Amino acid sequence: MTGASIRSRYIAETQARLGIEPLVISSPFQAPADPGQSSGVERLAGIEYHRCFDARYDQRFMVARKSPLTRLRKLTALPSFTRFVRRVVTERQVDVIHGHSLFFCGLAAVFAARRLGIPSIYEVRSLIEDTLVREGGATEGSVIYRAYRWFDDLAIRLADHIITISKGLRRELIERGVLDARITVIANGVDVQTQLPAPDPDPQLRSQLGFPVDAFVLGYIGTLFAYESLEVAIEAIATLGPYHRSLRLLIVGDGPARKALLDRAVARGVGENVRFIDRVPHEQVGRYYGLVDVFVLPRLPNRLTDLVTPLKPLEIMARAKPILASDCGGHRELIIHETNGFLYNARSPSGLVDAIVAVSNRRSELREFGVKAREWVAAHRSWEAAVRPTIPLYEELALQVAAHARTPYKRRTPASGVN
Repeated sequence: MTGASIRSRYIAETQARLGIEPLVISSPFQAPADPGQSSGVERLAGIEYHRCFDARYDQRFMVARKSPLTRLRKLTALPSFTRFVRRVVTERQVDVIHGHSLFFCGLAAVFAARRLGIPSIYEVRSLIEDTLVREGGATEGSVIYRAYRWFDDLAIRLADHIITISKGLRRELIERGVLDARITVIANGVDVQTQLPAPDPDPQLRSQLGFPVDAFVLGYIGTLFAYESLEVAIEAIATLGPYHRSLRLLIVGDGPARKALLDRAVARGVGENVRFIDRVPHEQVGRYYGLVDVFVLPRLPNRLTDLVTPLKPLEIMARAKPILASDCGGHRELIIHETNGFLYNARSPSGLVDAIVAVSNRRSELREFGVKAREWVAAHRSWEAAVRPTIPLYEELALQVAAHARTPYKRRTPASGVN
């Protein structure tokens, strides 16, 4: 499950707990949990998910090197998806349509809302054109880059209000000319009731991986995208290996960058010190969290990583594990050095190497540090605290539209998420 899907799920479930009635409309590229409901209504955690899945389209998420024809073909599905959104919204008497990036969902949301005379929100979670550049699917200023930017800007212009997931994205949109009053930041959160503290290290798993008993394990668990810059961690292992023989790097997950990372580890001669594990079932992931001493997040600073805040650091904190992260802008919005994690200077050639040495010398403090990180995230980054501002926002938008139409506002279904 991607970070975007996790965020959508928690927003809807939290809104339901806070007393409104969300329903979710998924795109034709989103497969249902139940294959038998590809064009029906699923109920997940008590919330309606209206499906219009079409297997003829490419379902792969964020595969950078799609052909232009594949991209164009997916865009042709926009009119039919917009009609589907209009139908569901009309039948369920929805008050506000809340769509999120990518622009395909955002445009369906704003087109349907304008046709029906109800307010719309477009939630900007990333800058897709810059993500494509980082993943090798476009070059800055290319036709694809400019096209994605244009469609995203169109959704932003047409929406009644904009939500961003970070202060960095908010600043970016203001620089593009979006009025400050039109933007609300709804940051990422974490559910500490489901993200429980990691168990103690499993000796059997440690043995299976070939790690020594005294191994100091750096870890990464998640999707392997190029912008995560995990090659920086591999280089650090190669540099420190001769002097820190118990140092290991555990990478769990799959993704577009996996092969390049495997090749890098082999080329640097650290195959025995870096272990790659395929994506593991959710019920087993805790065992791998338990083996890790410090999670490493070495994103290099660039437009994408400086503007977008990831979910991963919050999940690691909830697991009561320490984080060693680069000081890109997205990390600095979430991590306070020496409070809920450790930051290092990513612009220094030896930044990560020096930080690993410093943190490993404090090994006896790390367990307590992880506990404090969990306490911090529970107090400051719960989903309830993050999502609560959406409720008065929805109410205000609905009242504005009702006043403009000179009709009384009667609360019906307060929100529809277009996912």
